[in-house]
Amino acid sequence: MFSDESTFKTIRTTPQSVQRPTGSDWFDPNYTVKTVKHPPSVIVLGSFSAQLSRAGIYFLPKNQTMNKDVYLEVLKEHMVPFMTQHGATTFLQNGAPCHTAKSVMSFQEKQDFNTMKWPGNSPDINPIKMPGCISKNI
Repeated sequence: MFSDESTFKTIRTTPQSVQRPTGSDWFDPNYTVKTVKHPPSVIVLGSFSAQLSRAGIYFLPKNQTMNKDVYLEVLKEHMVPFMTQHGATTFLQNGAPCHTAKSVMSFQEKQDFNTMKWPGNSPDINPIKMPGCISKNI
């Protein structure tokens, strides 16, 4: 079972250039670009298995970040049932701090699956990273 979480911004911002006529006011609203400094975002945890393809998607509530307590809850409530349903025996996650917390590792050791050691920031070898890269650009 491969899993990873990613942050998606709900407002897509793209760099723009504005042609301001010579002699015009710098702050004229006709020649400024409106921006959002901190757009709303949502954290999504996705997973899939080699046996049955997709496994599930979990959306964190608004303004909540992934930490060890939230990740442990997601594992208990969503990932373990999906792994049982899919007959998965190996779980892959990266080395994010919430994944390597003692409470999370202790919980995983008590489960009927093995957790693979995996380096963080390795999208070239984690199969779940490719669909994430594609979907962020839609």
